[in-house]
Amino acid sequence: MSKRGLWAGSSAWKVLLLVWAPSTADSLRERWASRRWISRVYNGRRPLLFATLALLLLISVFRSGQWYGERALLYDDRAMNRPGRACDNRWAALDRIVIVAGHAIYLGSGDGGAQDVTAESSWALEPYQRGHVSTFLAHIETGVRVAAADNRTLLVFSGGDSRAQAGPMNEAESYWRIAQARDWFGHADDVRWRVVTEEFARDSLENLLFSMCRFRQVTQRYPMHITVVSMNMKRRRFSEMHRAALRIPPHRFTFLGIDPPGGYERSEGEAGELVNAVLPFSEDPYGCRHSLLTDKRRARNPYAWSVPYPKGCPEMRALFRRCHRRVYRGRLPWETE
Repeated sequence: MSKRGLWAGSSAWKVLLLVWAPSTADSLRERWASRRWISRVYNGRRPLLFATLALLLLISVFRSGQWYGERALLYDDRAMNRPGRACDNRWAALDRIVIVAGHAIYLGSGDGGAQDVTAESSWALEPYQRGHVSTFLAHIETGVRVAAADNRTLLVFSGGDSRAQAGPMNEAESYWRIAQARDWFGHADDVRWRVVTEEFARDSLENLLFSMCRFRQVTQRYPMHITVVSMNMKRRRFSEMHRAALRIPPHRFTFLGIDPPGGYERSEGEAGELVNAVLPFSEDPYGCRHSLLTDKRRARNPYAWSVPYPKGCPEMRALFRRCHRRVYRGRLPWETE
C-alpha cells in the first residue's frame, strides 16, 4: 500500500500512525521501509498497541450493536407495515369501523355490578363531567349495538391515559371493561372478538386518525365506512372538520351523537365548543400549532407516552406528519378503495 493510500484509509490507521510514527517525512519513509522499525514498534510499544486495538474493538462492537438495534427496529416496522394476513383470520373480512370516542376513565373492575359502573366515584371525572356517566355508558352500548348489527364491523374504543389521578389506565381499556362487565349488552358471542382498543388518542381528531390506523393494523386494509359515536355537540367537529382534514368522503362517514340527559346548556355547550374546538381546529386542522390544542394534548398525556403510529399504517404516514393550515392533498388509500 502506498503512503498516500495508507493515509487515505480509515481514521483508526491515522490514529495509529500519529501515535507511533516519527514527526518528519524522511524519517517516516526510512522507518516504514524497514521491517526492523515495525519489529521495534511491536516489541517496545506492545502494551500501548494492544490497548489501542482493544479500544478500537470496543468502539466497533458498540457501533455494530447500535447499528443492529436500528436495523432491528427497522425490521419490526417493515414487518408490521408489510401487506399480509390479518392477525385474526376472521378480521380479514371486516371492512367497516365503529369508533367510540372516550371521554373519561372508569376506575373499577366492573365486578361491582351496575351500581359500581354508574357511580361517579368509580370514574376519574373533570368537574364539568359530573352527571355525564350515563352518557358515557350510552356511547359504549351504542357502539356495541351498531357493531352487532353488521358482522363486517370492527368496534374500536379510543382514548389514552388522559387523567393523572387515574394512574396508568386509559379511556379505551376502561370502556372495554365496562362492556365486558355488561356482557356486551347481550352480544358477547358475536361482538367481543370484533373489538379492539386504541390507547393513545388525546383529542377528537386523534380518536378518528388513530382508530383508522388501528383498523389497518388488525385487518391489513382500510375501512370502507366509518361511524363515530360521541357527544352530539361535537357533530360539526367530527362530521365537517376532522372528516375534511382526513379527506374521508361524506358518503362513507356517519356520526352518532348522544349528549347528557337534558343536553348541554346552550351558552355552555355551544360557546365552549366554539372557543375550545371549532375555532382552533379551523385555524389548525391537524391540531399541531394552535396553543389551545397543543396544550390540551400535553395535559392529556400526563405519563408522557410516545405515539407509536404510523407503525402498521404506512399509507397514512403523511397525515401523521402533516402540520399545516391547508388540508393535505396527496393520495390517500380510502379514496381509491
